[in-house]
Amino acid sequence: MFIGLFIFLDAQAKATYMQAKSLLSGYKVKDALMKDYKTITKQETIAQALQLLLNGESKNFLVMEN
Repeated sequence: MFIGLFIFLDAQAKATYMQAKSLLSGYKVKDALMKDYKTITKQETIAQALQLLLNGESKNFLVMEN
């Protein structure tokens, strides 16, 4: 019974992999890269950074020194 379960789970994983591979064929890494980076300065407060985080789609920010 356990062997049947493992065969079923393996078949399901392979089907999911093949579906993802089919959907992603033809795409390059550059197609998935972020192109719009949000920046903050090191002088900004945590409250300002938190406000940017909560008001936007960006979850990561580049901290600029100059």
